Amino acid sequence: MAHQLLILGGPHVGKTHYVGQLYLRLTDKRRAAQYALQMTVPPTDLTAINHIIQRLREGRSAGHTPSGFNEVISFTVADRQGQQVALTFPDYAGEQVQSLVRNYLIPPRWQEMISQANEWLLFIRPDEIKPLEDVTNRSRSHLVEQRPRAKEALAQGELSAPAFYIELLQMLR
Repeated sequence: MAHQLLILGGPHVGKTHYVGQLYLRLTDKRRAAQYALQMTVPPTDLTAINHIIQRLREGRSAGHTPSGFNEVISFTVADRQGQQVALTFPDYAGEQVQSLVRNYLIPPRWQEMISQANEWLLFIRPDEIKPLEDVTNRSRSHLVEQRPRAKEALAQGELSAPAFYIELLQMLR
């Protein structure tokens, strides 16, 4: 059985574009031989991937995956030594990952994908993570100004981005 790699990420991190670009490169007859990875088992259902590819070929964004959409794109690649890796891209709205942490619940479908995978690749966009407030170099007046926002975030159970990712990884583990 091939090594299983599960690709995960929240909204707007590029999972859909990544799978589309990777698939296009692995199936490009003119250049595929020069790549370190070769596709050995193509996806069985090309419905979701064809939509992504069509948009990319038009020079457009693949668009946001609808929240109710749950497709799994899976294909197997091999390196030059013949080591196979089965790549599993659950094509879902990234908000589903947020709801895992918000609800502190991993649905059975997700539990199955997580437990079957040998490894996970978690997509994060560091440029969209707000830096944590450094209280050691802020004036007291600045901290007083921030207090209402902090109280509101606490009341809503809102996690900072770093805390969210730590919680997500703990839950996945």
